Amino acid sequence: MSQLSFEGILAASWSMLERFYENPIQIDLLDYVRLGSGNRSQVLLEENIDEDTLFIAAEFPMTLKQKVESSSAIELQSLSVVSEELSHLYHLIHAAQSQTQLSVFQLECIAEIDRFISFLHWDAFYPEFPLPVSLTNCHQVCDVLFEARSFQAKDESLYREAESYAFFHLRNAFSHVWTQRELDKTAYDPVVQRYLMQLCQPKPVQLKTA
Repeated sequence: MSQLSFEGILAASWSMLERFYENPIQIDLLDYVRLGSGNRSQVLLEENIDEDTLFIAAEFPMTLKQKVESSSAIELQSLSVVSEELSHLYHLIHAAQSQTQLSVFQLECIAEIDRFISFLHWDAFYPEFPLPVSLTNCHQVCDVLFEARSFQAKDESLYREAESYAFFHLRNAFSHVWTQRELDKTAYDPVVQRYLMQLCQPKPVQLKTA
């Protein structure tokens, strides 16, 4: 059984963000990733106003790394966690560099969008890290992203609302191909890319449904 590299999954997911938004961030990604002993994935953010410094890192459980590297295919849940936390990291670093601000809600909405793009294009971009299922259209991606998610009670309202806004904007962005049974996953659709780049960068997202 071939093994996956957790660092390889991280690098692939990060590269997908940079390619989609056409805005590479000149960092060594592994310098911004930590492995924790708990079960929670999160982005750590701490500002020191006195020294004018900002600490930021994505923290993943060691158990996630072990799970990925004991598998022959990247599980959907594992990719979902990696995509979500690296989305937070990417957009927070971009906001810091551009001296803009993003709310927690905006970050969660953008992460839902980034997870969708990642799942849709993953197999075409990274066949060496295969998914266990074939996702060929928008409806299949929505099924695996949104229908089986569970949240802690204290976070449910925020995440459900973020999902709703993300779905609204994804539906608009993909409206010209939404009903197609099979999409070209080998390249980003320019209409989709323009819509979502304008929504998510370079300034804070103004999320509206009308």
